[in-house]
Amino acid sequence: MSNIRHNLGGKFERREIHMPTGPLSYFVGGEGPPFFHIHGAGGLRVSAALQDLTASHRVYMPLVPGFDDTPAHEELNSFPELAHMLAGFAETEIGTPCPLNGHAMGGRLVIWYAILHGDKAGKVIIQCPSGLRTQDRTITDAQYTARVVTHGDRVPDENRSPEVVATNRKAGHRYHTPGKGIVKSQFRDQDMIDRLGEITCKALILQGSLDGVLAPDSVNFLASQIRDAQLVFVEDAGHLIEIDQRASYLELVRDFLAEGSS
Repeated sequence: MSNIRHNLGGKFERREIHMPTGPLSYFVGGEGPPFFHIHGAGGLRVSAALQDLTASHRVYMPLVPGFDDTPAHEELNSFPELAHMLAGFAETEIGTPCPLNGHAMGGRLVIWYAILHGDKAGKVIIQCPSGLRTQDRTITDAQYTARVVTHGDRVPDENRSPEVVATNRKAGHRYHTPGKGIVKSQFRDQDMIDRLGEITCKALILQGSLDGVLAPDSVNFLASQIRDAQLVFVEDAGHLIEIDQRASYLELVRDFLAEGSS
């Protein structure tokens, strides 16, 4: 197993639980109401913003099976299957409805979770979600790296090896496919799109104003399909909003979570 530095800030404890589909590793830290974070296809990035949230929330961050040196689960091959498994994790480990936060692939997972298990969420924060592209925006790895952040100096050094990066990419393709055994990645999830109207959770949709990976029309469309959605374009942020604009992200999330809580 590689030495990925997930816990640079020392705010989290790594644990493992056995789900019906296989072992699930997760990080947890902080005290207060629960906050459930789902990472993107690059693996778990424990941003300074997530560390800051531990001052007011109990933050749960599972490693999606197959990512960051964790074993894939043979029975999990799609986003709906992952969403069901994560809902089981929330019911077992958290035991109460809690807000979900997800970025890119994690944002797509949050959407599926809200469709299938909205009663366990209440509120969802969807950052730059995949699965909604209106046209082919396939880009090279070099282009992706250049467009993913606007402030590269803020990206934590997590010591993720090239082998882990390649394995993460393969794991992402596993879940982005429309069915078992299909290798080609699917960038428009029509099954998900057709069910967006079923979401009853309050949703905060975040998009970086300088995101070169996800087109603005994708999140504009998403906001138009969810009955109780708020869309915010975060200034001077690329695809990794938590990293590019830590203070803005925290202010938006804390205000959203506080709405209706008094």
